[in-house]
Amino acid sequence: MDADVAVVGLGTMGSMAAWRLSQQTSLRVLGFEQFGLGHAHGSAAGESRLFRAAYHEDPGFVPFLLQARKLWQELSEKSMRELFLPTGTLSIGFGDAPQLENVFASVDHYDLPHEILDSADLARRFPQHKLTGGEIGVLDHLGGGIRPELAVTSALEQAKKNGADLHAHEPVMKIRFEEDGVHLTTERRTYVVGKVIIASGAWTDRLLPELKGLLVIKPLLLTWFTPLRISEFMPAVFPTFIRDTQDFHIFGAPVLDGFSVKISVNDIFDPIESPDSLIRYFDAETVSAIGHRVAELVPGVFPEPVRHTVHLDSYLPERNPIIGNFESTGRGIILAGFSGHGFKLAPVIGDIAARISTDQETGFNLEAFAPSRVLQPTAVPGL
Repeated sequence: MDADVAVVGLGTMGSMAAWRLSQQTSLRVLGFEQFGLGHAHGSAAGESRLFRAAYHEDPGFVPFLLQARKLWQELSEKSMRELFLPTGTLSIGFGDAPQLENVFASVDHYDLPHEILDSADLARRFPQHKLTGGEIGVLDHLGGGIRPELAVTSALEQAKKNGADLHAHEPVMKIRFEEDGVHLTTERRTYVVGKVIIASGAWTDRLLPELKGLLVIKPLLLTWFTPLRISEFMPAVFPTFIRDTQDFHIFGAPVLDGFSVKISVNDIFDPIESPDSLIRYFDAETVSAIGHRVAELVPGVFPEPVRHTVHLDSYLPERNPIIGNFESTGRGIILAGFSGHGFKLAPVIGDIAARISTDQETGFNLEAFAPSRVLQPTAVPGL
């Protein structure tokens, strides 16, 4: 047998799973990536990601987020890199909006450190945001930013340092569950392992065709703007933020590159057929129109984006991911469908996958994320 556990896909979730597995010294860990290690083809790119403990999607994620924050700090310490930026995260919206109701539920139920800012306080503390009347803010003191490219490469670096065998530019083309182990076929050879973790992101349905049509791939446009006064958008005074104003959703991070502030829209574009269909640049009119809308809410930036990048992610209809065993004998673990809000959770998801694959308790209730919601367990003839 070539390894105890293999990880297929070494991007956001796979890199973290490899890192957490590699900390178990007696375990033989094998990893496969179709691109280079630390590549920019998937969802783990874009300079920064928001971290929020006060969660407007669903307060049920808060326990996962609190553990993820600890693991981000652990990875930062081990890699000796600043992966987590403790700027706080500001949620802006109307008090009766579902998003802010979930934020309030998060801070109340889990006693999270925070400040509630009425319209006057919000305008005084964070004048970079032009309010439309009646908006309030919640400053999540546990929030901040994450450096995605650095985080993935740091996790892979730690995994290799701990003895994991990571293969770049070697896509897994087929997975078979046999009596003698899990067979992974690449262009080079067939490997036999004890268990497999599939963390292939937008490419998952190529290994599990039954997910085709369920996992929807969407392009994500990220935009950066030149501030009129850069001092107003530095990390010390401009926290990461997420904002819902009427029908317009934006999020952003302070200046990290020395000249631009990131302010981007949500997943507002039509799905694409496959990752191969992704166009890495949007037309000038679309980008410019978004920029001018952004500048109405954050008037301290030039309205034309100074740069933009296009990425992708895979979505499930209810936006809850799939996490857990999908194979009848418990040898296949899947991590998929994080629907645009997975990166902040990555280290805890990687740790959960590592624990599942080594028959340990995860410490979390994963019922809402069970693969059986969308997949029938894969059976092995004769077992």
